[in-house]
Amino acid sequence: MFNGLLIFLADEFLALELPRCLVIRNRRLGILYKLLQLVCGALCAVYFIYSGFFFKPNAVRPWGISIWHEQGLSGGNKIAPAYCEDPAAYAHHQGNLFSYL
Repeated sequence: MFNGLLIFLADEFLALELPRCLVIRNRRLGILYKLLQLVCGALCAVYFIYSGFFFKPNAVRPWGISIWHEQGLSGGNKIAPAYCEDPAAYAHHQGNLFSYL
């Protein structure tokens, strides 16, 4: 009943696969390979946590960015055109029959 599961586990954890040319079926070598993967992953995680490089501040320096200021326009210091002053013109009106559900 569990024969397929046992074959899968044996192929996954107890065999070393090299792409396209060779499959080595050696229990000790397969276990060593998986243990080395786990150890390398754990060492990477410990190094990242210990060094804390993701906690270091990163100052953002602007380059090539400026704001266009215009002063002395007619009608005070308004920058927006007259047709942009009415926010009700941009409101979305949907019928009562529409539903997202």
